[in-house]
Amino acid sequence: MSNVFLESNITRVDVMSLDVESAEPLVLAGIDWSAVNIEMIIIEVNKHITRKEGMPASDSAKRIIGILEAQNYMPVLELFPYGKKTMPIEDCSSVLLGQTVQSAFQPNRKGEFNLGVWRRQDVLFVRQGGIYEQPIIDWVNAAGCKY
Repeated sequence: MSNVFLESNITRVDVMSLDVESAEPLVLAGIDWSAVNIEMIIIEVNKHITRKEGMPASDSAKRIIGILEAQNYMPVLELFPYGKKTMPIEDCSSVLLGQTVQSAFQPNRKGEFNLGVWRRQDVLFVRQGGIYEQPIIDWVNAAGCKY
């Protein structure tokens, strides 16, 4: 990803949607975070996220969580939870604002990140202190959701 940003002279991205068929940890690890500012990231979160690295689900999820936390992201909203075609902001069960990155990944009772039991499919993360943090908070509040 760093080469793509560098070759295209991209230093700021408003929204990046990351759905790379189980290679999400590899892509996130391949970003030079000092060279590009990504304000919001939508990441596919499902049980297949570990296949490309051959890691157990827990280790792969921990890697993603570590990267997102180090870059000061927070979860905001789940999109397209299993069993639903759409989830409007007014359905406040989709709001993750106020939670930690780790809580967005829903560890099982043993504290392991068992990706097979997640109900989320895509999660929107926003950079804390970034230009979209307050507008996102205002948007959630305007929808009547409490967090």
